[in-house]
Amino acid sequence: MSTAPKFDPNANDQLICGLFSKKEAAQMIAEGGTHIHSTTMGYRDEMARFSNALLNEKNPEPHPWQLLTNCREVTLGSSGERYKLIKRATVDMGIFSRRGYSEKVECVMEELITNGIYHAYVNADGSNKYRRDSSVKLEDQETLTVRYGATQEGIFISVEDKGGRLTLEDIGSAFYRCYYNPDNQIVDDEQGSGLGLYMVFDLVTHFRVDVFPGQRTVVSCWIAGRRIAHPSIFSFNFFKRGA
Repeated sequence: MSTAPKFDPNANDQLICGLFSKKEAAQMIAEGGTHIHSTTMGYRDEMARFSNALLNEKNPEPHPWQLLTNCREVTLGSSGERYKLIKRATVDMGIFSRRGYSEKVECVMEELITNGIYHAYVNADGSNKYRRDSSVKLEDQETLTVRYGATQEGIFISVEDKGGRLTLEDIGSAFYRCYYNPDNQIVDDEQGSGLGLYMVFDLVTHFRVDVFPGQRTVVSCWIAGRRIAHPSIFSFNFFKRGA
């Protein structure tokens, strides 16, 4: 496998195509990459052409793996509801009895929902509104929207909060600690160390974050239902844009 090209943070329309390990992709994210797509096929890959077409779009369309027609949508209003919702989702998607696969899906859903509850909302002074070790009932304007669906090829999951606080710097910092600074992976912070985000990143096949600053954040992912030829193939897309 070839070494990943150096990412140029000053090239706003740069699209790099090639086979990337997750470590290489994380390095580009940590260095300030705002739109990354990797492939083994270069521009012959439909996803590469799709990503390239989005570079100058203000309102990019969903990626193909996001376009499931049988997705369920659930509103989540408290931290205590998340475990019941996750178990229900594995039953709805027909994977409850598939040990290993269902555990991976449950782990990803729990982390995305937990992050949405405890990291999306702040007090007037900028501090986190909810402590990670507390039971939380969200206000009506703070409820999360959880979407999920399954096909024979895999599982789609998305979690949308109404805070819009996640930043590329948050993601880059978490990935840098996890991949490049193993002696300081754990941060003494009651709100979490960022390891959960890295764990999700490591488990899923595709991962996308859409941020509408101060309004909402949508984290969506695809978990392949079977082994793929190259498990290091990685597609990460981060769009940071205003209202």
